[in-house]
Amino acid sequence: MQYITPKASFALKCNDISLSDTFANYPVTNLVGEINAARTSVTWYSINFEDILGDLYQKYDLFNLRVRYIQNTSQAAFGVTADDRSVYFKMSGLNFYNSTYDTARKCNVSSSIIASRTFTQNNADINSLDDSCIFTIRKQQTCNITIEYLTIAGAAPAMNAETQFPRIAFYFDLSPVISDISKTIELSTTKCSSLYTYYLGLTTTVQSIDMYAVLGRENFEIGAKYNLVFKFAQSNTSANYVQSMDGFMFLVSSSGMRFQNYETAIQKPAGSRMQFLTYGSFESSVGTVVAPNLIRNQSSGIMTFTLEAQICNLMITLQNTVNNTENTVLVGDTIIVFDIYKCSTF
Repeated sequence: MQYITPKASFALKCNDISLSDTFANYPVTNLVGEINAARTSVTWYSINFEDILGDLYQKYDLFNLRVRYIQNTSQAAFGVTADDRSVYFKMSGLNFYNSTYDTARKCNVSSSIIASRTFTQNNADINSLDDSCIFTIRKQQTCNITIEYLTIAGAAPAMNAETQFPRIAFYFDLSPVISDISKTIELSTTKCSSLYTYYLGLTTTVQSIDMYAVLGRENFEIGAKYNLVFKFAQSNTSANYVQSMDGFMFLVSSSGMRFQNYETAIQKPAGSRMQFLTYGSFESSVGTVVAPNLIRNQSSGIMTFTLEAQICNLMITLQNTVNNTENTVLVGDTIIVFDIYKCSTF
């Protein structure tokens, strides 16, 4: 079902509130949101779900929120002990549906634990969560979203003086909860095709892809929604590898595939509401100096696009999307394989 259900994707980034790694510049509050001094509590203001969901907003009332990736910058020293760097993330602000029971309080609360993560000092990284972190919410037009980092004891991590957690980015999917699924699923919602692409050099553009040939006669439909499913990426060794590249992501944009993906204001700490971005984001695979790298993906890398043309171009770039900076050094050649599914209309 996850391959044929249309999705809207969005990201929440500490970076959109502040780019600073200077402790004296925290806590910070601006039009985008607020971050506390230790960067263990972040709030993003006025997230507009009607914008994020597009036509899905009017069609459905319940949505499954799935955490796709958690990405972080490198940070030298934070957390007094290793236990303070092992945290879970508590999210509040959304209208959770049957996802908030607190066993200690014996009641539902206004927040839900959405994921957990163990951080390492001096280590940039990105984690794929696949289908392990899914929560149901009721739709709401706008809200403020807060994510707190807590230890297993339910307390904020202990921190040494003037230290803070790295800047973090969270990537999410929203999929409608379908209550009236037909007993049979039409043939066109099975897998349409596999698409083999390459990332070479700094920016790679694959020209003149005939989507009619890719999808086949029974699946090709201008204006229809499709899911581009990141299957795996394999790279050569890279003489220019540095550890921070472990936290990079591939950005895939197209002249004829309009991705449904939103992020908070980019490089605008004084900025505006969420912006529409016409690209899909996927976990990168960069070979180290001495070893090639291979990343297999199960279900985190699924991005919905609307097909707007028969002949499409596909542009692939590699970016540090926590810092909003594009890769400027040559890395090893990489093959990236996608599957394509046509979304069902149910």
